[in-house]
Amino acid sequence: MVLRTIVGLLTLAAALTASPATAGAPAASVAMAVTAGTVSFSRGLTEVGQQTLPEIDFPTNIVTVWAAFDYEGYTSGTRLNALVRANGRDFKTIDLACCPTASGSLSFPIARDSGRVLGGAAWEVIVFAGDTEVTRGGFGVRGTRGFEDDDD
Repeated sequence: MVLRTIVGLLTLAAALTASPATAGAPAASVAMAVTAGTVSFSRGLTEVGQQTLPEIDFPTNIVTVWAAFDYEGYTSGTRLNALVRANGRDFKTIDLACCPTASGSLSFPIARDSGRVLGGAAWEVIVFAGDTEVTRGGFGVRGTRGFEDDDD
């Protein structure tokens, strides 16, 4: 029984080591090396790219919300993107231009392509390095007529 358990654990370890996500990939390109802090949100950025007062509750007339997070372990070639959802529905995916150094801060705007107000909704932002989620956060926009997603 003990021998069967040991053989089972060794088989599992071998299977995990040779997973499709890492098989044949150089160690530097494995997305799980990237870690990130919690996403925070604000109405704008300072001249040096820092968030103004972070908040999670925005007024009805907000056009752009800035998202920001700290990251570590970034390697050149790792693709970062953010999935933005409104009321649980996919709104848009944003390819993030990252990163001049292995660690630092990254900010990006969340806005409609048309320039209209974001719209009242519960918003969620999920950041991925490759196919691996590295952080997420959420904010709310007060609304009076509900979320309108006819114009992204």
